[in-house]
Amino acid sequence: MPTQLIRAQVMLDPEDYRRLQALANETGKSLSAILREAVLRFLEEQEQQKQEQLCKTLAEMRQIREQNATRYGVYQGDLVNEAREERERQMEDVQKLESEPSKQDAWETLYQAGSLLEWKTQRTTKELLDEVRG
Repeated sequence: MPTQLIRAQVMLDPEDYRRLQALANETGKSLSAILREAVLRFLEEQEQQKQEQLCKTLAEMRQIREQNATRYGVYQGDLVNEAREERERQMEDVQKLESEPSKQDAWETLYQAGSLLEWKTQRTTKELLDEVRG
């Protein structure tokens, strides 16, 4: 039980109030204690429902993953490192293009068209080479 309580005003139906008051009298507890217990149970029930829904969703996701693995197989490579290596190769190609003086006009046009960083991240190396050569 918390050491500091906060006062809250609650509006109850007269019949609900009568039943709560009767329960408080039967148990020897205050009406406030009965309401605190009810609120605590309700909150715990809500949290339990959330956890059950989360478990259900995770089970559904696991089932979908297993179905996809059966249908398409599982990639055995290292996607993160492969993507990193490809990105590094792309950046090296872009840096080579940037350093060529004959391509300065093309780069100036690209800078004017928008952010070079955005352009670099949205384009593949092949597209970059094709556009600059074209």
